[in-house]
Amino acid sequence: MLIAVTWARVSGSCHNCSVTPEDARTLLTPEALALLDGLPPIESSDDVLRVSTRLHKEGVAPGLIAVVLTQAKLRRQARTKFGQFSERMLLTEDGVQQATRLPVAAAHASRLTRAGILRVADLGCGIGADSLAFAAADVDVLAVDADPVTAAFAGFNLAPWPNVRVLQARAEEVDLSRELGSPEDDGSAVDTGAVFLDPARRVSEPSGSAARAPSDSAARGLASLQERGGTRGRGSHRTWNPEQFSPSLDWVFRVAHQWPTGVKLGPGLPHELIPDDAEAEWVSDHGDVVEVSLWFGALTEHPGARSALLHDDAGWHRIVSDDRDPQVGPLQRWLYEPDGAVIRARALGALAARHDLTTIDETIAYLTGAEFVESPFMRGFEVLDDLPFDDRKVKMRLAELGVRRVTVKKRGADIDPAALAKQWNRQLCKQRGKQRGERRGRDSGKSSPAASGTPLGLAQHQVTGTGAKTVTDRQSGAGTGAGTGTGAGAGIGARAGASASKGTGTGTGPSAGAAVEPGRTADETIVFVTRVAGRHRAIIARRA
Repeated sequence: MLIAVTWARVSGSCHNCSVTPEDARTLLTPEALALLDGLPPIESSDDVLRVSTRLHKEGVAPGLIAVVLTQAKLRRQARTKFGQFSERMLLTEDGVQQATRLPVAAAHASRLTRAGILRVADLGCGIGADSLAFAAADVDVLAVDADPVTAAFAGFNLAPWPNVRVLQARAEEVDLSRELGSPEDDGSAVDTGAVFLDPARRVSEPSGSAARAPSDSAARGLASLQERGGTRGRGSHRTWNPEQFSPSLDWVFRVAHQWPTGVKLGPGLPHELIPDDAEAEWVSDHGDVVEVSLWFGALTEHPGARSALLHDDAGWHRIVSDDRDPQVGPLQRWLYEPDGAVIRARALGALAARHDLTTIDETIAYLTGAEFVESPFMRGFEVLDDLPFDDRKVKMRLAELGVRRVTVKKRGADIDPAALAKQWNRQLCKQRGKQRGERRGRDSGKSSPAASGTPLGLAQHQVTGTGAKTVTDRQSGAGTGAGTGTGAGAGIGARAGASASKGTGTGTGPSAGAAVEPGRTADETIVFVTRVAGRHRAIIARRA
């Protein structure tokens, strides 16, 4: 019945260019759904051609073939977010791109259940990812989306859940008092209802069109952003003008101060736009910073806090910002690249203080220390050398180190990392070919003098030895997880063999004891092109 209701509403204009209302009406029929579910796995363009040819021979209408093949492609793309659930979903291209990943949606649902929420209005539900997680947590859901095709597909995707209703409407048109109960002055609802909002973050503003004047509070935030170059020109773009969200952030925050509310926004949200009483979490899933979640009223657990929440194979990990910047110090043996959520949450100072680290420059988000630290909040690299960023000198040093392949990362440098890595890798390959040719030309009876290991590194201070002490976030006591019962760092043990590679002789600087033995190559080598004290540097390192 839910499918029939939403199918009937598929009419009028649609903001999803990948699936039109006519496509949706074609797809939401028993014939089309049976055809879609009966397709063989489609993993390549050859599969598409083979299946398309077969269906044409069987007399299937070309329009129906195009619609089901589009859905097959979108289901394949959606696997990374929905896993096996994607095989029974109807999708749009925008819906897949903007949908919450299931582990993150489950964390949203866990927050609601911990607060005792029994009903939620999911405003801007998209294709239904968060609503699915809420329903699975036994929360009654009103899923609302303004786009007719998206609402229809959400209805199909959520049909197995009897505790879900789907409505095509603008968020501002929903009578929240009727759906959730009358709000209280403290931002709670009488019958434990809550709001979850995912405002549209892209606008298409034709050149010359008149823009609505922002409210006073929005204008102050916008002025601050404009001073820092935080907005872009007209056209279809990512925007942080508060009044160009749909619904506007002013409306969102008014709702958030009447009912317990969660708001999902893009991770680039400027801190200036976040209300002081909101709890803000920058969420990272396996290294991808996917959103910032704002929590209000009864849904706040750390009122006013700014934190990074990371998800990996070991569970959930949290670090809370203390508004401190890390101390600046010289480059040491280990260089650390913090997760993007830590940087966005401005928790770099808290992370540095936890592990006795410093930053290499007050404007650059790399940390450094004398000991190896195992942490879900950052990746460690052993420094092999540090030199001025000069293309010729860096290439020569890479060849001396026996590097076979290099990856380039940058912060604070105006370069194209992919293009530079491609250039260096091509030249390293040529250099190896030249060396092989020279070896073949030598007299087989001759032998070269024994090579001795050459210490690598900086002439900053002497460090002798072949091992490095390892510190883990579990040892240092990281924060609690997000509703999964897994503390930060749980399941993360000290890495066996994390010590430095054995070398011959005494090295100087960060790479002491990491001399390259004869015939050894460094296969996982990274060049960090960055800025230190106003000058560009190339830091050569390898993964810990």
